[in-house]
Amino acid sequence: MTLTPYTPAGKTAPYRGGFYDMGTGAYCLVSVVGPTPDPNNADALIYYVMAEQVDSAGDAVTDASGRIVQTEALPKTVSKSGVGAKQHTMFPGWVQYIPAPNTTIAPDNLPATDANGNALTWTSGTADPSATGTVGDCYCATATPSYWRWSEGQYRAMHEAMAKQLQAVIDANSGTSGF
Repeated sequence: MTLTPYTPAGKTAPYRGGFYDMGTGAYCLVSVVGPTPDPNNADALIYYVMAEQVDSAGDAVTDASGRIVQTEALPKTVSKSGVGAKQHTMFPGWVQYIPAPNTTIAPDNLPATDANGNALTWTSGTADPSATGTVGDCYCATATPSYWRWSEGQYRAMHEAMAKQLQAVIDANSGTSGF
């Protein structure tokens, strides 16, 4: 599934949420609430995320009984220290590239793929990256050296996960919420 952000006329997405064309003939609105501290882990924040099916105008889609087609609000945890160490980011941006275990990386030995086999495109410069990128872009700051990869951010990852769950609800229930 490919999520494409869109803005229905006269609608505003929630601050951490967004409207998406799911690429399957369905549209969704993802909402994110939080963060709240994790009572079991001082380094973690909990966000609650849900998705609801909307039409192309951004209005809620209901099933035959009038219930909104949606997922449950599910918790997603984010490490505060990971954000502070630039290992991940909440919004799109550059994060530290962490090589696969037992992988040696150097300015003259940059990996062609990540640990999941996804292609990486490397550029280099003397300073840390400043331009925006796209997923798969990597950057080597040769003066340090330091290694970076472009991330769509934790919010986007949350949105994608919930859109996939919503698509499963739609598929399993032929467009009904099943509640």
